[in-house]
Amino acid sequence: LPAARSYRAGARVSVAAAPPLAGYVFSGWTTADAAVAGGEFDMPARAVAFTGSFARLYAVTYAYAGAIPSGAPALPDAESYTAGALVRVKGAPSLSGYTFSGWKTADAAVSGGTFVMPDKDVALEGSFGKNAAAPDLDSTPDTGVPAAGAFPPAAGLPAALLTAACALRARRRRQ
Repeated sequence: LPAARSYRAGARVSVAAAPPLAGYVFSGWTTADAAVAGGEFDMPARAVAFTGSFARLYAVTYAYAGAIPSGAPALPDAESYTAGALVRVKGAPSLSGYTFSGWKTADAAVSGGTFVMPDKDVALEGSFGKNAAAPDLDSTPDTGVPAAGAFPPAAGLPAALLTAACALRARRRRQ
């Protein structure tokens, strides 16, 4: 805290700078003894007392859970908030070939992508899941089921019906 100082009445006085305190944010100086404007005041003919307070800061951190795919985007930076502050959860990262699960936490109730900061740190986690490969309908897989259009239409039967019948026959052979 700043040391007490003496000034003569009428002197222009600058308010002390905010004192640092790790893990806290300073709320600022207040006084009822003088009119402060722009961080300065004119010293009255009496003592002036200032009061300041600190609010605890809590961290919001992000982490990937499970296997982290190559090329995954960097995690969002950690940020600090006071209890009661409205926090907007960072957007979901994207990575080609993967789906992100979303940021989840048991430390706060997230609704609509925001939460009210509790009086504790909040850790958000999300994971990537590999997307299923889309089936290749233009090739014949090793299942014995012919690809659509592999046979010319039989007399009066549409090709799709004939292909479905062949697929059913192939499925029954495998059982």
